Amino acid sequence: MVNINYYYRSKKNDAPLTVRFRYTVNGKRLTLEGKTQKIFSKKYWDKYHQNLKIRDYAMRVMQNQSHSHLNDLTLFLNNSFSSANLSNVDKNWLEKQISFFYNPQLKMNIPQDLLNYISYFLNFRKNSLGIETVKKYQTLDKRIRAFIKTRGKDIMMEDIDENIKLEFENFLIDDEYSIGTISRDIGFIKSLCIHAHERGLDINRQALKMKTKKEAIDSSNIIFLKMDELKKIKMLNNLPQHLETTRRWLFISCFTGQRISDFMRFNKIMIKDNGLNKIIEITQKKGEKNVCIPLYPPVQEILDINEGEFPEKMSQQKYNKHLKTLCEIAKLNQIIPGGKLTKISHKKYRKIKGYYPKSQIVSSHIGRKSFASMFYLKMRLPVLMRITGHSSEAMLLRYIGVSPAEYALEAHKSYDFDF
Repeated sequence: MVNINYYYRSKKNDAPLTVRFRYTVNGKRLTLEGKTQKIFSKKYWDKYHQNLKIRDYAMRVMQNQSHSHLNDLTLFLNNSFSSANLSNVDKNWLEKQISFFYNPQLKMNIPQDLLNYISYFLNFRKNSLGIETVKKYQTLDKRIRAFIKTRGKDIMMEDIDENIKLEFENFLIDDEYSIGTISRDIGFIKSLCIHAHERGLDINRQALKMKTKKEAIDSSNIIFLKMDELKKIKMLNNLPQHLETTRRWLFISCFTGQRISDFMRFNKIMIKDNGLNKIIEITQKKGEKNVCIPLYPPVQEILDINEGEFPEKMSQQKYNKHLKTLCEIAKLNQIIPGGKLTKISHKKYRKIKGYYPKSQIVSSHIGRKSFASMFYLKMRLPVLMRITGHSSEAMLLRYIGVSPAEYALEAHKSYDFDF
């Protein structure tokens, strides 16, 4: 049962009314409050709204209009409540329903199904999402389409819950996707549900609290280059120009700790000199974090060779391809655990875990991982985090494969008190 009342609770002469929305769930009486968008005068509300003997014609007209307006709002809220999922009814829900009453076009323009909501979301966030994030959502779109095709029906935003999540996870597992990919897709769907909830759609609370599986840390699967391996690459002679350029970018990435989407944007304007040291200032594309990176000697040497300029830019696809060739020439062929993109059927590629020569599974991320691995015991973690852009120590340690036990062991070594 729903009970809706209106109150004038402002000290101002003109103000919106307070909407008090009372309802019962499982015998428990709950109360929500919101505000009308229509403004009422305190004089009218106190003197005329409930007055049955108004002589002033203008006031009678205003009273009729006000009663009609509030009756319409009450009916709208009652109808919205009767079709709502009770687990979604909260203060935010009430405020959004009131907003929809006054601005019905808002709800009409919001897609109700998951596929169309992805497009709506990407357009809504087009000025704040990075290119790589957009690509990942577009890839999610393709997987959702395949999922819908197998289940034979669309997925409505309000229907997303733990059952839909489990169904989608099983679909991806059957299609041989990794835990990391599945976790990312579920995380994106959760973000879409939160965004839709904020826009006023009825979203199941299970969707707003969905948890994703995390792959266990296995330091043996974290691929980075050690200093002796970097020296092997440095000692290579007579490389063709495209591999020489790749080598220079590799060293830049290993001594700046940035993603390829950032280090491939480096230019000499980003270099700042305070008279003592040089730094590179850049806003990272992912997360839009401003970072300052020390300009270490290996990077300065490359700039000196290149007349103060960074090397010629190349695409991530070409860089990854040339990087594998470069590491193969350097004979970095130690067999290590990792994942390799493998064709498993027509037009179907998956990252297959196994044991491969290191040169075959290196990629653009290896420079960033190498930087974090080299420096995590040489500089304070908060300083390292400011350079890499990681939001927490836990994220940084997970990134380089340091388990809590390993970190505790390092902390144990630091105890040298005479007590």
